[in-house]
Amino acid sequence: SLDHAHALVTLAHAAGAKLVALGDIEQTQPPRRGAPARALMATVGSVVLDEIIRQQVAWQAQATQKMEQQH
Repeated sequence: SLDHAHALVTLAHAAGAKLVALGDIEQTQPPRRGAPARALMATVGSVVLDEIIRQQVAWQAQATQKMEQQH
């Protein structure tokens, strides 16, 4: 829930820790109140990982880019 996300961010900040959360806001959200991932992004910001490094063969990287464009 959003309350749990807020508590996690608060604890990480108090401890001087760096909080890294992974998720996809395009996925279907669970049937609960709020959208914690979206709220965290709106509150503390986010970084988009868009550089393809896993596919070393050119056609594989191009296929990955095309799939993302269709999304």
